[in-house]
Amino acid sequence: MEYIIIDTQEVVSQGELRRRNPDTSFPAVWGPDVLEFLGVAVVFPAPQPEFDSVSQSIIQGAPVLTDKGHYEQSWTIVDLDPEIVQVNQAAKLEQLKTSIVSIVQSNLDAFAQEKGYDGILSACSYASSSNATFKAEGLKAVELRDASWATLYSILADVEAGKRTVTSFADIETELPVLKW
Repeated sequence: MEYIIIDTQEVVSQGELRRRNPDTSFPAVWGPDVLEFLGVAVVFPAPQPEFDSVSQSIIQGAPVLTDKGHYEQSWTIVDLDPEIVQVNQAAKLEQLKTSIVSIVQSNLDAFAQEKGYDGILSACSYASSSNATFKAEGLKAVELRDASWATLYSILADVEAGKRTVTSFADIETELPVLKW
C-alpha cells in the first residue's frame, strides 16, 4: 500500500514511514489516528487505462485528490519514439506470424492423426506408397499441406506489405483450405 505525505506530496510505502519514525510503535492496522499523526493519506489504487502497447507506454503519475476526498493513483499515457514503435511493430508481427504458423502446423498434424498418422509429414510420406489407400491419403495430405502453406504465406506477405491487417488466427481461418479427408 502506498501513502502520500500531505505536506510534501511525496509517495512512500508503509516500510519507509516506519524507517522515518524509528521511535514510534505502530499498531498492526493503521487507522485514521496513525495517518493523522504521520501526516499521510492512503493512496487508493486505480486501474490502468487502456493503451496501445506498440506505440504507447504508461507511467504512474502523482496521486490526485479526487472529488470523493481521497487520494487515488493516476496514470499517464506517453507516446513512444517512432523508432521504438517500428521495433515494437516488427516484434508484434513476428510474434503473430509464429503463433499462426504454429496453429496451422498443429491443425495439419491433427488432420493427419485422424487417419492414424503421426502427423502431416508422416501422412505425406505415403504419397508414393504401393498401397492404393495409403497412396490416396498421402496425396490428399500433400495437397492440403501445400494449399495451406501457400495460402498462409500469401496472406502473411500481404500483412508484411501493409495490404491487410491480421490480429489473430481467427482473422484468416476461413481463408485456409478445409482439412477434410
